[in-house]
Amino acid sequence: MPEKKEFILKEKTKLKRLLSILLTLVMVAGMLSDMSMTAFAAIGSGTEANPYIVTDYDTLRNLMMNTPDDTTRYIKLGSAISYSESKNNYELKLKNNTQSVVLDLNGYEINRSGTTLDDAVIALEFGNLTIRDSSSAGTGKIVSNMNGDYNFTLLVNSGNLTIESGTFEINNGTSPAVILTMGGTTQIKGGNFINKKKKGEAANFESGIVTVDGGTFDVKYGGSGSESYGIYIGDYAEVILCSCTVIGGTKGLICFNGTQIPDGCSISYTTIDGRAAVVIKPNEGSSINTLSATVTKPVHGNLPEAIATTGDTSYTVTIDRWYESDGVNVMQTGDTFVGGKTYVVQVKFTPKAVGVRLSTVQPLQFQLT
Repeated sequence: MPEKKEFILKEKTKLKRLLSILLTLVMVAGMLSDMSMTAFAAIGSGTEANPYIVTDYDTLRNLMMNTPDDTTRYIKLGSAISYSESKNNYELKLKNNTQSVVLDLNGYEINRSGTTLDDAVIALEFGNLTIRDSSSAGTGKIVSNMNGDYNFTLLVNSGNLTIESGTFEINNGTSPAVILTMGGTTQIKGGNFINKKKKGEAANFESGIVTVDGGTFDVKYGGSGSESYGIYIGDYAEVILCSCTVIGGTKGLICFNGTQIPDGCSISYTTIDGRAAVVIKPNEGSSINTLSATVTKPVHGNLPEAIATTGDTSYTVTIDRWYESDGVNVMQTGDTFVGGKTYVVQVKFTPKAVGVRLSTVQPLQFQLT
């Protein structure tokens, strides 16, 4: 009997070891699986001198979302990218406010189609995203062909979007817009924004801070049943239109909603290719291209700073208002800064000489920790 008991104990010990080995293998397999999720099929190092070169949607999305904090990651297309899978929550986006990405279309097209609940090809809720097209032919493009009612090529809920160049197009949706801003800060320096549907806008600046200093906004469809503006500006948007061309829009070229053309710029109505158009451009004359302002950095518990200074004598600078990073929540009298939040200060530059135009600058931002 004692020998039998010893045999049973040995068998149990072997079984425990076997289970332990199997469990270890499962854990290693799981770790390898997780590691494969963050592997990128791209060449380059992500620097400005050696950007990541990507050729597929999944890699582009992973690279953007996994950008290291407090780092600018440079990404460049190496071929056209077409994505047609019907996935939800699969927009191109960033994950937090400390991420920064510069995306160069490099003459190629990103085209997303399929049935999805996603609202846009690019949906910005965090961080800083710059989009440009460095190709000499200017053929870089982002296109939305997704099925859905309210489709957008670019959607800004929060964060900071800068458009330097490229073409942005929407071809589907019941009431689409090429770009919709619901908050954050958007700076448009150039590019073509084309809506080919019979409803919706080339740009809908519903809310947020928006500066337009370049670009063409084109609503192509003008036939029966068309209901559209070239640019629509909502009640809660802070929009500065310095320079742009708007073509088409059966309800109107621009719905200003109280927005004024800034001093030093003019507006003229014309026709382009037989369609109604409006051109906003700087007046002829001198301009100031370099602007600077100094504002005291926010401190937790303190009231917003009310004074801005500059060392330049050709213009004055004043603080217009402070926002939280969503571009919607304006700080009111008596509000104090809260640690862990990002704040944006909007400053106003005023030339001292009559007829002088100022270049636009992106509002200053501060992250409280």
